[in-house]
Amino acid sequence: MRKILFSLLYILIFAVPNWAEDGTGDVSLPDVVVKAKSKEKIEIEKAEPPLSVETYIIDEAKSPLDAQILEISPVQSVEVYLKDIPPLTTDQTIHPWLPPIVAQPVVVFFPQEGEGMIEWELVITDYQGEEVKKFSGKGRPPERIEWDGVDRNHRTLKVGFPCSYVYTAVDVGTNSHTYMGETFKVNAFKYPREDDLVVDIVNGKLFGEKGLNLSRNGSFLMGKVADIARSYPNSPISVTVYGQDASLAQKRADMLANYLSQDMVISTEGIKRVGKEPTGPGIDPGGYAQIVIAHAR
Repeated sequence: MRKILFSLLYILIFAVPNWAEDGTGDVSLPDVVVKAKSKEKIEIEKAEPPLSVETYIIDEAKSPLDAQILEISPVQSVEVYLKDIPPLTTDQTIHPWLPPIVAQPVVVFFPQEGEGMIEWELVITDYQGEEVKKFSGKGRPPERIEWDGVDRNHRTLKVGFPCSYVYTAVDVGTNSHTYMGETFKVNAFKYPREDDLVVDIVNGKLFGEKGLNLSRNGSFLMGKVADIARSYPNSPISVTVYGQDASLAQKRADMLANYLSQDMVISTEGIKRVGKEPTGPGIDPGGYAQIVIAHAR
């Protein structure tokens, strides 16, 4: 019996399990994790904040700086910008009801929008898109811009070739507004050259299909030339016809000289006539006639 008690006492003192020791001699039980799945659903309702926003408040919200910027540089879509460009109108002197021989100025431009512009530019181009003449300035453009038909190199407009123009204006918001002009062409042009008066006419407007007879329109144009020449009775007249065939050009020059002689009742000997092939760029392939009234200024 005594042995049994001694054995139980030994077990209680010396046979403590390892999991009950934490290094300090204290005895503790291990953590027990119990997992369970609830069969009941818990629904949570979120309260909506008491805040309402009107759309127009968002659209109209802008700072004072935004308002200043938008006032200077209004935002426009590309579609609206391309369809609404009215900055320039023109009064080209080539109209059916005006004299068929165009005098200077050849074209008059009237810029329509000038308020708020810091600079502007008007470029006249030839049939190849090359710059012929440029007008530009700072601030508001003039109400009227005239082109006399003389290019930047002091050469005169070539009859029979189309021209166009591009107008550009920049506003205070640095927005560039560009207007592409319509093409125009001069077939008969009267202009001064030093002390002489010159009239250039496209051959296609003077001669018929056979090439040696004046067309109805040609007779009308030469009648206008005769009217001009009558204003200078003591001035010598010369007729030069340019064409790819020099022989045909000479015959045409003789024909025009004879027409002026009969119309003006003057001797043909007083009218110099020359037929030659054109030289240099910018000459109509069909050629043109040039009538010069000397000392007419």
